[in-house]
Amino acid sequence: MSRAESSRPAAPLGDFTTLLLSVNPALVANVYPQVWTQYTVTISGLPAPTSGRTAFRYFVTGAGSLGSNSDYIGIDNVVYTP
Repeated sequence: MSRAESSRPAAPLGDFTTLLLSVNPALVANVYPQVWTQYTVTISGLPAPTSGRTAFRYFVTGAGSLGSNSDYIGIDNVVYTP
């Protein structure tokens, strides 16, 4: 995803076609995980072998160092298991 694509509004995903996971998409206060939380996404129905791409996007309205809807986001570990 290019920088221009990642700066667009929440709905478009650049040239990616599938959103696999969204954490607290309604921005409900005090709902975003306050501790390290594991998320698992299962991708099925693809022919084997196959190839693809995965991207992580942090999109929050009212974000930034002085934003009312942001603190930080961290990705500790990503595992792909074919």
